[in-house]
Amino acid sequence: MAVLSLSGFMAAVGFSRLEAIRQVADELRPFAEERTRTRGIDLSFDALDTHLEQFVTIGGEDSRAAVRNDVASIEEEVRGLAAMETAEADPAFLRRTTLLVGILRERIETFLYGGESTGAREFNEQLQGVYETLRNTRDARTDLIKYLDEQFIMRVDKERSIISSAVQTFFFLEVLTLLIGLIISIAISRVISAPIRALNLAANKIAEGDYLARADVNEGDETGELGRSFNVMAEHLAQYTHDLEQQVLTRTKELSDKVAALDEANQRLDKNASLLISRDTELTEANERLRELDKAKSDFLSVAAHQLRTPLSAVHWVNSVLLEEEMGKLTDEQKSYVMKAEESNNRMIHLVDEMLTITRMESGKLEYHFYALPLNDILGTVVQDFLPKAKEKELKLTYTSERNIATDVSVDPEKIRFVFENLLENAIRYTPKGGTVEVMLTRKKDLLLTTIKDSGIGISEKDQKTIFTKFFRAANAARVVTDGSGLGLFLAKTIALRHGGTVTFESVLGKGSTFTVFLPALPVTDSSSAFAKALPPTAPVASA
Repeated sequence: MAVLSLSGFMAAVGFSRLEAIRQVADELRPFAEERTRTRGIDLSFDALDTHLEQFVTIGGEDSRAAVRNDVASIEEEVRGLAAMETAEADPAFLRRTTLLVGILRERIETFLYGGESTGAREFNEQLQGVYETLRNTRDARTDLIKYLDEQFIMRVDKERSIISSAVQTFFFLEVLTLLIGLIISIAISRVISAPIRALNLAANKIAEGDYLARADVNEGDETGELGRSFNVMAEHLAQYTHDLEQQVLTRTKELSDKVAALDEANQRLDKNASLLISRDTELTEANERLRELDKAKSDFLSVAAHQLRTPLSAVHWVNSVLLEEEMGKLTDEQKSYVMKAEESNNRMIHLVDEMLTITRMESGKLEYHFYALPLNDILGTVVQDFLPKAKEKELKLTYTSERNIATDVSVDPEKIRFVFENLLENAIRYTPKGGTVEVMLTRKKDLLLTTIKDSGIGISEKDQKTIFTKFFRAANAARVVTDGSGLGLFLAKTIALRHGGTVTFESVLGKGSTFTVFLPALPVTDSSSAFAKALPPTAPVASA
């Protein structure tokens, strides 16, 4: 009876100690759960690295969405870790990790939706900021895990005393059982003490940092279940620690490589920026020299034009006297020479007039006197004046006006005539014998379009870019007609712009050119409407 009572007492004490050990295992279980949660965070970080690299490399909405999902997963895992009722993590570490995750999300959002519209330098700075925040967040995560490891070791040390107490109790009970019998003592030692010692030994090794230690417990009772749970926890800890070390090494190397690449890219950008600044300075100096040369050329033109005007007028007077035979009758040959001299003199006077116009225009002294006039009348007169020249070259010169349109414009008659005369003279001059020159007047909404189309030599694509530049002449035009100032088209477009319009052109080398003068039409009034209705239907107004 005493033996049974003692056995019952020993069993009760043993079971109480087993319950204490079970509580120890239950208290250690949250650490394993928290490690599982932190591993989920690591997987999300790995996915974020992959998707962020894809977005930087190839872009696209899929990569952008994947990056955002990864950041959201990290935030959810961190919040889940903080919300665990058994969380052992220090609130300060959790707050720091949560704060860095929030900063990471903001920087990634800024980079995802603002980086593409920025310059290359700002883009790299934003990307470097993202990687720096990502590295800081990983460091915070590492500190959190280190803290959990320390807490786990402290808890193991704390609970080890409980396990040790249980071992001592069983040892004491074993001593007492010697009074009952050696067989019962050995049985109790094997059944109860051995597994507990194995658990204690494994716990001590794990506390010392040996995560490969395992409890050698094979029983099928509660002790065996406790041992298996302990071994599963130790397996998770060992695997997690190994994976974490490998990931830290890998990610640290990757981050170092990326930072080095970014530094190299920034150095190249700085070098390119220095080259651009140097080139900009050179261009500024070159532009300043060009402005000085242009001013000197304009000053020279002004002086030369004024100095040439008087002798040219004298030559014109002498030629007029000779042609009118006031100094005596001329032979046909003499008259031919004088007429050629007069033509050359007129070209020189025209060139001087153009240079004087350029000078007054650039100095702001060119005056405009605007009047409301029908553009149809102006064009008809200009075309009529050029009929003899067209006939002389055997060209077909026609002028047509779109019927039932009002053609009133506000223009300076003298200067707008110069525009049309210059374009028409060029068309006749550079159109081969037997060609055609067409002048057409049309209206498009509030604009009047005067089109001068010829079947001449055309303009090469290379020369088309600078055809309106001052003193520029197309290469093929200079070969056909050697004399020319290169000022006519520049003046024509400048005058058209002063009238609120412009001059455009289309040309095919060897097939001809089409110049179009755009001028704003005056608002239609009753008188202008009546005038438009009185115009004849579309037909040549003048032809040769």
